[in-house]
Amino acid sequence: MFTSWCNDAGGINGRKLVAATRDTKMLEVRQRIIEACREDFALVGGGGALDAMGVRDRLDCLLPEFPAQTVQVENQGSDLQVSVQAAADGYWPYEGFYTWLTKEAYPASASSVGIIGG
Repeated sequence: MFTSWCNDAGGINGRKLVAATRDTKMLEVRQRIIEACREDFALVGGGGALDAMGVRDRLDCLLPEFPAQTVQVENQGSDLQVSVQAAADGYWPYEGFYTWLTKEAYPASASSVGIIGG
């Protein structure tokens, strides 16, 4: 959607954007980051379950990132990244959502929920 909006407004300095989707298949984060370093201008709107695996490669090639979400602490607030998500060690950014989900929206489900963190 952003790509279309931006291109409809004339692109960036007259250059059209092209969206590329890269599937990390959960464990291929580094491979996709290395591909993106060769071919892309920036990472925008993504998120990977094991996102910390690609931080070093992304920073080595100076690829900026505007993620939709960050997961692992090592990636949260990393350099060359602008995220709408608060980053803080010792704080789980999804706690408010899960508290609402299990206490207000679906309280009967609270004893049936399991959470795995990266």
